[in-house]
Parts: sequence; C-alpha cells; structure tokens
Amino acid sequence: MRSQPWRPQRLTAAAVGFLAALLAFLLLDAPMIQRLEAPTLDWRFQLRGPIAPGPDVILILIDEPSLEALGGWPPSRFDLARAVERLTSAEARLIVFDLLFATGGGTDEEERADAALAEAIARAGNVTLGYAFTFGPQMLARLEASDLPPDGTALQRYRRSPQAIGPLPHASGTLLPPRSFSEAAATLGHMSVLLAPDGALRSEATVVAFEGTLYPSLTLQAARQFHRLPRSDLTAEVGQSISLGDLRFEVDRRMRLPVNFYGPAGSFPSYSLIDLLNGAVPDSELRGKAVIVGSTAAAAVPVFVTPYDSALPSVAYTATVLDNLLQGRSLVRPEWLHGLDILAAGLGAVLAYGAARRLHPLAVPLALLVPGTLWTGLAYLAFVRWQYWLALAVPLGLMALAAGFGALMRSRAEQRRREAVARERRNLSRYFSPAVAERLAAKNEPYSLTGQQSATVVFFDIIGFTAVCESLPSAQTIELLRGFHSRVERAVFGQGGTLDKYLGDGALAVFGVPDPLPGEAARALAAAVDLQASISAWSDELAAEGLPRLKTAIGIHHGPVIVGDIGGESRFEFTVLGDSVNVASRLEGLTRQLQAAIVASETTIQRAGEAAGGIPFGFHRHGEVTLRGRETPLAVWVWRPADQSRLGSAQAAV
Repeated sequence: MRSQPWRPQRLTAAAVGFLAALLAFLLLDAPMIQRLEAPTLDWRFQLRGPIAPGPDVILILIDEPSLEALGGWPPSRFDLARAVERLTSAEARLIVFDLLFATGGGTDEEERADAALAEAIARAGNVTLGYAFTFGPQMLARLEASDLPPDGTALQRYRRSPQAIGPLPHASGTLLPPRSFSEAAATLGHMSVLLAPDGALRSEATVVAFEGTLYPSLTLQAARQFHRLPRSDLTAEVGQSISLGDLRFEVDRRMRLPVNFYGPAGSFPSYSLIDLLNGAVPDSELRGKAVIVGSTAAAAVPVFVTPYDSALPSVAYTATVLDNLLQGRSLVRPEWLHGLDILAAGLGAVLAYGAARRLHPLAVPLALLVPGTLWTGLAYLAFVRWQYWLALAVPLGLMALAAGFGALMRSRAEQRRREAVARERRNLSRYFSPAVAERLAAKNEPYSLTGQQSATVVFFDIIGFTAVCESLPSAQTIELLRGFHSRVERAVFGQGGTLDKYLGDGALAVFGVPDPLPGEAARALAAAVDLQASISAWSDELAAEGLPRLKTAIGIHHGPVIVGDIGGESRFEFTVLGDSVNVASRLEGLTRQLQAAIVASETTIQRAGEAAGGIPFGFHRHGEVTLRGRETPLAVWVWRPADQSRLGSAQAAV
C-alpha cells in the first residue's frame, strides 16, 4: 500500500483534540479556572444588558427614610407586625422576610413586640422566614434540639448516592429565629450563600447538608409556598436537579443554581416600609404578589458583588432568585453541559491546530478566530436564548494553545522544508519524476542533453475541460485538476514512468527515460488503460455529487526522443523533445475524430507485443491516418471505454 503523507498530520490533529478534551475534563471545575471563567459570564450579562423581571415579585424596603421615621436600626418588631398585617389585608400571596431574626426579646417591651410579630405571622399563614447556617470546624458540644432547624423545613424527598452527597456544602451550626417565629411561620429556608473564588455571588446554594439531613434555601421554600405546593412536592436528585412540582431546575454537583441577574439594584418594583405603614402603597400593587421585606440601609444589610452591581443588597438578590424560580429563568449549567464544553475544547483545538499548520506565522491569530468566534457566538446565543452557561475560558484557552502548537509544528516543518529545498535546489529544480529525482539527487551538475534515445511518449488531456471550468467555481476547478493530476501520477508512477510536466488540464509522461525501461511501451499502454479505469470510477463519484463527468483522451507513440535540461542561466527544466513528442500529441488530438479514449501508434503496439507483458486487452487496429503536419500516413490502434477489461497479457483484437 502506498504511504499517505497526510496521515501523520491527521493523527497529530486527533491527538491534539483528544489531549485538549482531556485537559478540559480535568480543569473545568478547578478553582483557578473558575476565577478565569467568572468574568466571561459577567461579560455576557453586560453585553446582554438589563432585562425586566417577572410580574410576581415586589419589595418592601427598610430604607434610610423608614429608619429615620421609625427610630433607627433595628426597626421595632411592632412595626414589622403592622407591616405583616397590612400585607395580609391587601391579600399579598406570599410574604418573605429577608431578615435574620437571630435573637428574641430581652426586655418586657421586646417580648411583647416578639409576641405581636409572631401573632401577625401566624394569622397571615403565608410568611416564609430565613435562618443561617455556620460553616467551619465542627462544634465540640453535642447539638441540642433547639439548635436544629424546625421539623418540616428539611427536604422530605430526595435521591442521593454516597458519591453525590460529598460535594454538597456541609454546615457546622445554625443561627435560628426565635421558636415563636418558627412555629408561627408557614415555613423556613436557609439564607446561606456560596461566593465564587473571586468573591462574587453567582449561584444559589439550593441545598445545604447538616447533621445528615438536607435543607432547602429560603427562595426554594418561598417558591413552593407561592405555588401552594405541599412539602412533598419539593424534591431533589442530589447533584443533578431540584424540582418544584412540575418545574425542574438543573443544578451542578454541589447543588448550585446559577442566577440569572436582571440588572443592578432597583430592577424590581419597590416601596418604602414607612409608605406601607402609612397606607401610601395601593392594595392593587400588593394583591397576589410575592412580597419580600428586607433592608437597604447601608449599615444594616449584607451586599454582594454581581455582574451588574458591586454592592447588591441581599433583598434584591433574594428577589432575583425567587423570580428565577417562579418564571423558570435561572441559568442552566448542569453536569451534562460539561460534556458540550469538553467537546468544544477538543474540536476547537483540532480546527485551530489545523488552521495554524497552514497559515503564515504572522497570521496564526486567525487560526483561533474561526473556532473561537463560533464557540463564543454559540455560548452567547445559548445564554441569551436558553439561559445556558457554556464555558468559555477553558475551550478558548485550549484552542489558543492548540493554535500555538500548530504554529510551532508548521515552523519546524517549514524549517525542514527549507533545508531540504536548499539541498535539492542545486540538482532537482522542478523535476517531478521520482526516477529523475533519484537519478539527479546525487549529481552536482545539471543533467545535460545527451542526444537521442528510444522511449514511449504519452499525452493525457481532459476532454472539454474549458466548458467544465465555465460551469464551476474556481475552487472546484482547481480541486478537479488536483484529482486528475493525482490519478495521472498514480497511473504513470505505478508503471515506472516519468511524469515530464503538467500542461494545464493535461500532462506529458514518458516511459524509458532517463534510463531504458524494459517493456516501456507495454507499460505505457497499461498506464493509459489504468488511468481510464480510474477516471471512469472517479466520474461516477463526481456525478453522484452533482458535478460534471470527466473524460480523458490519451495519445501514445514510441520512438526516438531527446532527453535533458532546457532553460537559461539560472532556471532549468528537465524534459523530452523531438518528433515522437509531436506525434504523441497529434494522436491525443485524434481521439475526438476516432471517438476513442486512447490512440496508440502501431509502432507502440508492435513494441509492446515484443514485451513479456503483451498488449492490454481492448486495443483494435484502426488503420492508417494522416496526422496534421506529416505527409506519411501512420497506422494507429484505438481503445474505447466499452473495452475496459484488462486481462494481463491477452492479445489485442485485429
């Protein structure tokens, strides 16, 4: 089997793609990589711009005017009880406190305020409260019952495996509201957050593990209450998804739900607490809504870094996550999506490597442009259209490395090529024949003209190629020529001939130079028949692709030729000259008149008959013809496509 030089390059490209995919698999979740990936998500948010939230969530803010009117921080729980009563009378569908009631009253007045708030929460029947987990070293003392979140706040139904529970955030303690508040509330959810390695908040910690039990977040519990779902309808497949009734949300293996931020603080409709208490908020603005009560006072509120805001208040974050859940608009980045990231890294690396191998070193950045732009565009489209969070840092980084490696390999190959050309240029110039190249490789002088010698000359030509060119784009025309030339090479070299030169859509070959070749005429006839069979099969493939069929005309003559170099002082060309070359050319032109694929002189047939290989089956004696420019008639033999069967040394029909 003939060697194929493109195979090592393809194997190298495949190895580059495999290595890139393997590195992507290993690196996607690495903390350092997450630091690089996070800004790419922020850029997507900023490029998309702010969008409007859904209609179901509004905010009641404990802002500076409210604190000034109510006597400062913290607001009296009497006032918060009045707020709950006001929201209840306005028929709010859900009340969520984005406040951590970590301590109960110490004085009689504070105890009465706690009792009033607990009573208002109980009467409302739709209040969701928050609590916090603490993380760090495990507490030495045994936990008391009062340290555990109340019954009914844990996930009732979830599926997990020992491997799935490991990556979850595990808490070491709790900060719970007073028992009277917990008992009065419809439900409780944790308010703990998980910050990204760069300190920003991008994902909701939907579930936290504590004392062997899983506890859902405040927003999950609030969404369940908003939809009036029983506790059993909040379920989880640990490391895969979280479900609210018929709504399913994909999460990562740590049960993190990427947040789809809508914009900076102020994206949601909001009212001041003091306006609510003074009756300045219409009931119509509250009826049927999920109302989140939280603080924006600078000294009394946790703030988070997000793509749109460097200090987003906790209440605005809670509203965003709750709206994501109610509207089904959270970002999607489950574990299975990593497979697409890995595939993109592998295929993109192959494309970048292949392009870099073909580009000039100064144009190597273009090798990254196509796969990088395609993947970036797809990632942005998936983000805007379907809320998918596709990785950019790892695939683009690996594509860049592959492009650099391709450029390095190209540089090394180019250096080797230049060295080889420098060695061979003195001797070979543009000799295409392997036989000539081998003969001249060891010589230091041009192969000078040496007079006449006997040889068989073959002209090949594509019939009607000019018309074919007019109907095809230039790129396809060049591709057809390359296919034709490669088949000519295989046919000629397969029989030991020399390919003298290409002549546009034709070629000139010679058998028996520079050294005599036993049976050169029979070899020339066999090469011609082989080429016709190859072109016929190729034409079937072209026709199946909707391209024109190709037909080849071949003229063959055996006789004396002059062999050697022609040219000026600095440029030489190895070729054959003489009347035999002209005769072969005329015979090739005669194929149209005789409606034959191959026309060979009788001299060639006689010479082939003397050889051990004989005459390929299918040649028929036509008779004498007069060639243009010659007075003496010439006997010729013809071969037509209907007689393609080649039976080794079978005799020609007479």
